[in-house]
Amino acid sequence: MLLLVGIAGALTFPVLWRGRIVPMASVRAVLIVGPAATTVARAVGRVEADPFPTVVHPLVNGRIETIEVCEGAPVVAGETVIARLTSAPLQAAVERAEATCRERERRVDAASAAHDLAVARLAQNGDARLAASEARAVLAEKEVALAAARGAIERTRAEARSAAAGLAAQEQLFEAGSGNTVALERARAAAAAADVAVKTAEAVERSVSAARDVTAQRVALADELAADPVALKGAVSIAVAELERARADRDAGRTDLAISRRELDWATVLAPSSGIVLRLLSQPGADAGPGADGILSIYDPSRLRARIDVPLGSLGSIAADQDVELRSQVTGNTVVKGVVQRVLNEVDPRKDTAQVTVRLVSPPPAWHPETPCSALFLATTKPDSARDANATAFVVPRAALQGDRVFVLEPGRSRARSVPVVRITDQGDDVVVRGDLSVTQRVALVAVTEDEPVRDESVAAPGWWPVR
Repeated sequence: MLLLVGIAGALTFPVLWRGRIVPMASVRAVLIVGPAATTVARAVGRVEADPFPTVVHPLVNGRIETIEVCEGAPVVAGETVIARLTSAPLQAAVERAEATCRERERRVDAASAAHDLAVARLAQNGDARLAASEARAVLAEKEVALAAARGAIERTRAEARSAAAGLAAQEQLFEAGSGNTVALERARAAAAAADVAVKTAEAVERSVSAARDVTAQRVALADELAADPVALKGAVSIAVAELERARADRDAGRTDLAISRRELDWATVLAPSSGIVLRLLSQPGADAGPGADGILSIYDPSRLRARIDVPLGSLGSIAADQDVELRSQVTGNTVVKGVVQRVLNEVDPRKDTAQVTVRLVSPPPAWHPETPCSALFLATTKPDSARDANATAFVVPRAALQGDRVFVLEPGRSRARSVPVVRITDQGDDVVVRGDLSVTQRVALVAVTEDEPVRDESVAAPGWWPVR
């Protein structure tokens, strides 16, 4: 008897038991306008600066006195003070340059005064004019002396003729026998003396004439010097050259001072670019300079990219300029659009992944370097016809997706049926898919098997019912 009851129960159980009670959800239809984007790869990564953060190095060496900004602070290029340095060599260079400038300014003043004096002397030309005046006075004296000498020649010549006449008379008397010897000798001596006097007067005239000629030359030279004072002009030229050299030295000193002050101003480090402070790389008291470690790094919040670790099996479906949808826990379900920049060749053998960089189109303010994110790489599917261009897709809960299919419960039936679907995109906790679905169906939210008897948790009531 018990055997018969067991056999009967075994035969009637599949007919009377309606199936496992499982949670289910409705299927919603959506209209996709234009080509549909399907997900070809899913991976995770982190946000980073594009192409890299700016590391701030001061242009001069010094010791960091203060750092004026903190991590996360916004900075403006050329305006925001990043840090202040102290540098004894820079301060000393400014002081030396200032002292040099003062000394060279005094040199310019002295050279300018010498130049003004040379110009005034040239304009006055007093020495040449005085020399010309003195030469003319001497020439006048020589002219008078020459006239006197020529007068003396005439007088001595007259006296010589008179003496010659007297001598002739004495000789005639002596020849006639009426003269005497004494008178004749005296006449001869007087004639000889007269001849000597003439010769002397002529010699004096020649000497005075020569002196007069020399003085006339001196007058001509003095007049020439007065008209064209070469020495004074040369002195002015030398004074001009000295003044120009002094001014050039002064200008060079001013340039050195400007450079020293500019280098000292560089000890106040300004932001080289606008952005956000990513991290501090140094601290007060540390040495800083062009060859030392940077003070801090800055990134541009409008230029970010994501570095995604893509599984090697999905790498073949990713190419440059491909659309990407990114999400992060920082912003919840907010989708950030991205575009593939490049696929890097380096492979991580520990994770079997390769890195792909994705440019973020409009990164939200909450995203910054090192922010973890997930990425959906999309592939654009071309429509087969104008009718497919605006196609219907379906929205189901993410939990309903089991691999590449969902399990549905048809109206009036109690067995699960698998429907293959193509995943298009995510919408928060839901996914948009394409497949042979209907809004009249319900999808299972837990794992079920093909043709498994199931009942919708929201409508199921306990009891035994025939299975259809």
